[in-house]
Amino acid sequence: MKHFIQECIKTLGVEKNTTSHSEKYISAIGVFISMAGCYMITQYSLSDESAHLFVASMAASAVLLFAIPHGALSQPWPLIMGNILSAIIGVTCYQYLGSTLLSACIATSVSVLVMYYLGCLHPPGGATAFFAVTSGADAHALGFDFVWMVIAANIACLLTVAVLYNGLFHWRRYPAHLFKMMDEKTNNVSAVNLADSEPSFGISEENIIAALQQTNSFVDVAPEELIAIFESASQHAETARLEKEALMQRILQKRNQKIKSLKRKKIAGRIPFNRSLSKAS
Repeated sequence: MKHFIQECIKTLGVEKNTTSHSEKYISAIGVFISMAGCYMITQYSLSDESAHLFVASMAASAVLLFAIPHGALSQPWPLIMGNILSAIIGVTCYQYLGSTLLSACIATSVSVLVMYYLGCLHPPGGATAFFAVTSGADAHALGFDFVWMVIAANIACLLTVAVLYNGLFHWRRYPAHLFKMMDEKTNNVSAVNLADSEPSFGISEENIIAALQQTNSFVDVAPEELIAIFESASQHAETARLEKEALMQRILQKRNQKIKSLKRKKIAGRIPFNRSLSKAS
């Protein structure tokens, strides 16, 4: 029964969250700041009703940027191009097919296809394409200006807040690659491309990419992040092994010392007895 419950939990995707309480609050505060900025920007171009709907799409992007700042889907290229391309596709579908269910479905599906091929897959982009088709008359009246006046302005707000806010905490890397390079320079470590170096556990970036290709599914983690995780896990395992060996050595040393002590006591106890025998004889 216990095994069945564990399998059900795994099937549902319930995983243990390893983030600290402070990390959770930091993410929530970042989302709050960015959403306040996006809503104020959107109100200048759209009505309150349309602004509420559109900011919901930006909220999804904010979750990625502040809860998963080092994720592959959260980086600047997916954020910028994923939303802008989806908005362009959405506006185009509305102008040619109108605000219909078919038009919205086509806009969303085509945006996902384009994002896949251009390497900028960003889930909120689908919502952006859908909104561009089904939004109110004020958004439709803007035409392609909607892309620049609303989408680009909100993206600029999200990106600025994400870079500045996440930059306050050294463990929150955004953009991930930029902060990695800065850390290497700070630590006086030469910036070496992972593709040209071999990790200590023998898995290169090419191996990671090949394994990801075999899965034939998008995984929200960059090969560099996977290598860093494997490297950290390898170091942790090595440290645990060394600590275990050191503990065993200490136990053996104490055991040997105890045995030697018992032998000395045994020998010391025999000496007077032997002497007494010699005197008696």
